[in-house]
Amino acid sequence: MLHTPWPQSFYSRILAPNRKELVSFIKDENAFLHPDQEFRWGNDCLMEKKQRLGDYNKIIELLSPSLRIFWNEIKQVTNVDIIENLDVQVNEAWRNYYTKGNFQEVHDHPGCQLVCVIFGNEWETDFSRFFIMNRHGSEVDVFWKSIIPVDQIWMKPREGDVVFIPPWMLHGVSPHKSDKTRITASVNLNFRFIHPPNVPGNKP
Repeated sequence: MLHTPWPQSFYSRILAPNRKELVSFIKDENAFLHPDQEFRWGNDCLMEKKQRLGDYNKIIELLSPSLRIFWNEIKQVTNVDIIENLDVQVNEAWRNYYTKGNFQEVHDHPGCQLVCVIFGNEWETDFSRFFIMNRHGSEVDVFWKSIIPVDQIWMKPREGDVVFIPPWMLHGVSPHKSDKTRITASVNLNFRFIHPPNVPGNKP
């Protein structure tokens, strides 16, 4: 379901219709990996390992059912139907292995148009938690912070959940306290209009 918790921000959390196949793909130890495994970001996080995935066509195929749901949610809010007018491209994709003590610092994803996080485990006690963060949260009075979630929204994901957020939305992962390994995958997506979009209000 699409949520707009703060101005210029949104997130959509979808239980993937093909969740078994999607989770199996991100956990496959024999998956085709990208030849470039040097990560030039993430120096402030702690993670057991991360691997850049290489089969972009398969990723798009597996994400398509969830993307269709997402764009239908956008259509309900904006009355703009662009699902069939988009060429989807993977900018980068990688999987994350969280072991005890691992975490992700607060960050965003510049250089893409949509961020996707795929959760490979059912949430358990002591698992690290994914959260989104309002970069303007410090501007809100403490009184209102005690009533409404103006700072952070924390998630307890299901296995096969897919979360879409805009690349400018700050997010992170709390420290992992469990002895079980938690696996997620992150995908940076870009879109190209196949034909000029007919969007109300975009013409002088």
